[in-house]
Amino acid sequence: MRPRIPLLLLALGSLPALAEAAGGAHEHGVGELAVAVENGAVELLLTAPLADLVGRERAPETDDERAAVAARRDALLAAPLFRFEGAACERRAADFTLPEAFTAPLEHEHEHEHEHEHEHEHEHDEDAAHDHGPHADGLVTWRFRCEADPTALIVDFDALAPLVLLRTQTLTDSGAAALELSAEAPRAPLR
Repeated sequence: MRPRIPLLLLALGSLPALAEAAGGAHEHGVGELAVAVENGAVELLLTAPLADLVGRERAPETDDERAAVAARRDALLAAPLFRFEGAACERRAADFTLPEAFTAPLEHEHEHEHEHEHEHEHEHDEDAAHDHGPHADGLVTWRFRCEADPTALIVDFDALAPLVLLRTQTLTDSGAAALELSAEAPRAPLR
């Protein structure tokens, strides 16, 4: 039987978007974590403010700013943020999805100067038209392969700082659960 994890994460991953559409607020220091476990495969999906993940929410405007974002992104992907109880697990993949404005080529100085001349007349339209406004979120996914389904997930909040709270949804063979994880309570049961 094929693992259902991509479908499970799709369902869990839509929860933050549904909450925001229903009037949920973008909160600095708070992220949404979806966890799906099936047949030794574990997938995690983290949605959080870009300010908490890479240190800024607005698109980089210089090469130095872009390099700083890339360094924070790479450090986050490489950090051992999660431990598992009840099974040995190996990370197989990690991915960080940034808004397009964070990865698009930087504008040439001349284009930037021209835009600056018209900045005030287009300010509101530009904010509405681009996904790099003042409240942008990032999406990070991790895939693990475990010798068996783990019994719990432990989050290293020191490595995730400045995130202090993860609103977590888990989906396992045992069912679904919702809980809040923090430095004081970093453990999510998975069975």
